[in-house]
Amino acid sequence: MRRARHLAAALLLACALPASPQDNAPDQQPASEQPVQEPAPLVLRELLVVQADRYDDTANNPKLHQTALPAKINKTGRDKLVDATEQHEYRPMPLGLLTFQGEIKAPMKVRIRLRSAKSRFQAYFPDEDAIIGKHLLGWDTVRSANDEQRPESFGDQGDWLASLRESGDRIWFQSRDPLRKERFLLYDASFEYKPVIDLSFAGDQYKLKTKAPDQAAPPLCMLVRKHGTEWSADALSGPWPQPTPVIAQKDAGGTDRSSLAQTLTPIKELLKQRGYNAQEIGLAVDMIGAAGFDKSGMSLVYVLPVGAIDEHIELIITPEPDQTIRTAIIVVNNVDPDLGSQVQALIADLDSDQWIKRDRAQRQLTALGQAAIKQVQPLRNSKDPEIAFRARQILDAYDWKMGGGR
Repeated sequence: MRRARHLAAALLLACALPASPQDNAPDQQPASEQPVQEPAPLVLRELLVVQADRYDDTANNPKLHQTALPAKINKTGRDKLVDATEQHEYRPMPLGLLTFQGEIKAPMKVRIRLRSAKSRFQAYFPDEDAIIGKHLLGWDTVRSANDEQRPESFGDQGDWLASLRESGDRIWFQSRDPLRKERFLLYDASFEYKPVIDLSFAGDQYKLKTKAPDQAAPPLCMLVRKHGTEWSADALSGPWPQPTPVIAQKDAGGTDRSSLAQTLTPIKELLKQRGYNAQEIGLAVDMIGAAGFDKSGMSLVYVLPVGAIDEHIELIITPEPDQTIRTAIIVVNNVDPDLGSQVQALIADLDSDQWIKRDRAQRQLTALGQAAIKQVQPLRNSKDPEIAFRARQILDAYDWKMGGGR
């Protein structure tokens, strides 16, 4: 009996003791054997909006447009002007934006190289610790920032960069300056670019013409038309390339007219699919709107095929991030095929018997700029003194503008 009691006590004690390591379940490893958490993959996203013109071969032409950034580059020849009213702090113009998502595992070098001889950087941000040349821009030792560092001040909290600093899914980082942290890198550059998609008109339909099918296979192309303070758009998506795909009726009565943000919904959806956040998508809409939509009644907006922007702007990151996503949106102004006939009609009005028509024609031809200048040039030698005088005034206004005058 005593032996039986001892055996029962031993069994109870064995049940009360903790299990030995070999008795652990396969999914219950001790803390020392738990797998080490891998750092989050690093994704670099670039959003680039490019302003082009059917009658120009320079994208983001510095002779015609002001920079959106606070400081210009003073050593690249004829520089892009900074808006003296400081409206650049509230209305972004087309430029390049780079952000990071994930974790920077080791310090990186960021290099942006312009490929064409006539290209140049106009402005950049942050500007204190950047490496800058005519065709090369870079930041060294880009690394994750800690909470003790402060963001660089660009303007007040109402500026267009404020929302980007609130992007919680984009990391803070710093470069060589130990006291600065930012969520983005920005640059403003002009480069040689002739739009590869054009618009023609036949019958009662607009048609897209692809000049270089190997360079123009965008996932999305839109014809945007202005109606007073509203816009309408016709979207075309693949298959590409097609020589003359029909995209819109000239006077489509059922076309919806809406705000620019609503009109650009296809662009917004594409950016969302590529992982851009709400702040970046909002900035894209603002930049597209600032790219001449208030001056051009008809524009083409298309997204370059993946890799096509590399032919103009090369992005070099060392060491490379786990993923790089580059999206270049081209805005081409003055694409209306009727523009040539409009210019001819205005030139005819320069010879009108009514002074008000002659004056209005001069003002409108001056406003058209490059779209009209080739047809106006022969008129400066006109035998009619008034036509020659008005033509020279139009040409002088154009030369003054292209020379950087204000």
